[in-house]
Amino acid sequence: MNLRQAIVDHYGPVTAQNYDQMARTLFWAYPESLEAMVMEVRYGRREDPSSPRRIRSVLDLGMGTGNLSLRLATALLEDARSSEDPPLEWVGFDASPHMMAVAESKLGALRGVRFRSEQGAFTALEERLGSRRFDCIVSSYAIHHLDGAGKAALFRVLHRLLEPGGLLVVGDKMPPPGTEPGPARLRRDYHAVLAARCLSALRRGSPGLTLPQVMGDLQAGFDADGDQPSSVEEHVAWLREAGFQDVRSPFFSFGCAVVSATK
Repeated sequence: MNLRQAIVDHYGPVTAQNYDQMARTLFWAYPESLEAMVMEVRYGRREDPSSPRRIRSVLDLGMGTGNLSLRLATALLEDARSSEDPPLEWVGFDASPHMMAVAESKLGALRGVRFRSEQGAFTALEERLGSRRFDCIVSSYAIHHLDGAGKAALFRVLHRLLEPGGLLVVGDKMPPPGTEPGPARLRRDYHAVLAARCLSALRRGSPGLTLPQVMGDLQAGFDADGDQPSSVEEHVAWLREAGFQDVRSPFFSFGCAVVSATK
């Protein structure tokens, strides 16, 4: 297994078909952070824990193979007040047609969800979505490909795309709160735990591998893929500058974090 190539090729057809297994086996805190995002949508900011947030329209930005969308849609259907409620309006936005095809196979079979996908770059969001507005926007492990200015600009767009009172939840690679910002710290945290998982999975086929070697391959792969992760504090600042309210970070673990905010 070539880690560098697997990372760089994650938009392609081969990785799209194997992404879910790779994520479960290799990615640190991947299922936990997705679950934290779902819980933030369902229970975060509730005045009454027994009264679910009313969400009828969702945008999943950088939806990949649809793992977050499937979890969240299933949860929102469980929270529905009545089986007679109209279908959830769901838009998945991603640059990779191969990843979207996998996501469509999951969401398209889910009753109670009217799903459609949109392909394009994040810079084309408003052009592609037009006047559409959403009760909730989520994004998992996608916007770390943007630099700081790109993230700040994207948050301004997402603020415009939300309905008043709407919720934004982002999960991605970020150093935890209170640590030095920037990619150097992220590599010491996230790359170390990710490399340890990779090393455990790859040792049988490559018994001579060492942790530094795997960390080097990971770093080279992420660099080639254009990763530009930013800290929790930077995300919080950009969200506030974009006009979001009640910005917070409900989850972090060794370089994986969730931030959320309301309009």
